[in-house]
Amino acid sequence: MKATKTHCVQVELPSEAFAHHPWEPDQLSRELRELWLLEQVRQRRLAFTKAAELSGMPVALFLERMRSHQITPFDLDPDELARELR
Repeated sequence: MKATKTHCVQVELPSEAFAHHPWEPDQLSRELRELWLLEQVRQRRLAFTKAAELSGMPVALFLERMRSHQITPFDLDPDELARELR
């Protein structure tokens, strides 16, 4: 497996954010990474296949996560999609 350069980002969150769900740091780190990658796909900055690879998830599981966050795997804007469906 190819070594990947990584960046460490520190995020400060208020304690009250954990009042109803006390996450473990590793769990929170994984979830934030996944959400960030999902947002990169939503913004069309990253292909979903690459995002799945970077997340360490199988593509099928990443697609399921995309579905649950209402992110389409199709790289068409609404007008392009409407033209394709005609």
